[in-house]
Amino acid sequence: AGLVPCAVGTDTGGSVRIPAAFCGIVGFRPTTGCYPVDGIVPVSQTKDTPGLLTRTLQDCQFIHRHLTGALPATLDANRPLRVGIPEKFFWANLDEKVRHDCFAAIEVLADRGVELVPVDDLLIGEINESIQFPLPIYEFFIDFPRFLMKEGWGDQFLSILAQIQDPSIKKILTAQLESPAISYTDYVQALMSKLQLGREYSRLFNAHQLDVIAYPTVSCTAPLLTECEAESNFERFVRNTDPASNLAAPSVTVPVAEKLSLPVGLSFDALPGQDSLLLERARRLSRLLAMR
Repeated sequence: AGLVPCAVGTDTGGSVRIPAAFCGIVGFRPTTGCYPVDGIVPVSQTKDTPGLLTRTLQDCQFIHRHLTGALPATLDANRPLRVGIPEKFFWANLDEKVRHDCFAAIEVLADRGVELVPVDDLLIGEINESIQFPLPIYEFFIDFPRFLMKEGWGDQFLSILAQIQDPSIKKILTAQLESPAISYTDYVQALMSKLQLGREYSRLFNAHQLDVIAYPTVSCTAPLLTECEAESNFERFVRNTDPASNLAAPSVTVPVAEKLSLPVGLSFDALPGQDSLLLERARRLSRLLAMR
């Protein structure tokens, strides 16, 4: 609505970046642990982080610097950025408008001298699938009740679950509560897969000498209110945002849709700990996009 330069949300699997993409603004998820989580209602300690929703990347950088005390990153103006295009997982199964708008943005970057590097990310999708639900669901039933007990609301756990409005989330949590499908063994395996995911990301970045990877933030545009209760929405929305969450990596989405059309977001990710570098690289790329 343009009411404020910045708002703060929380991002466990994409809850900052997804609404930012749907609303045509910037959404930033920092490296997990970069911002303190004191006072935030937990879902999954391994994935939870505050995040920023801002009008521009400059606003995002300003807030990030004041939250962390980090100095602005500096880039070599003479070296073109190398952007990985993870085409087999992140760029698969997209709605036509999302594909069109994101490809148009990528083509502009190529025309402006950015080096685009196609990479095979199929293994990332496969590894992420073994983490996506076991990790946060198992941790939720430990972290959330513990938070409620700490706040003196421990006896309200079941009543709070009953008030969950999102039908997909409610169904997933209720099913786990009534007949646990995710065991401790599944949880440990998810943690091991998280380590494997980190190795695969590092391999791709190092092997191709990438500065960032770029992909559509969400595979579709914002649905109609009448379509919001579809159970398929949740998995569809988080499909592309979840790997960065599981990796604990910084990720930022920027708007790339054509004017007077539904918003579409393009995400840029870096390796964990590269928050300031990611924001500066994304700012440079976003400035190139603004020239079209």
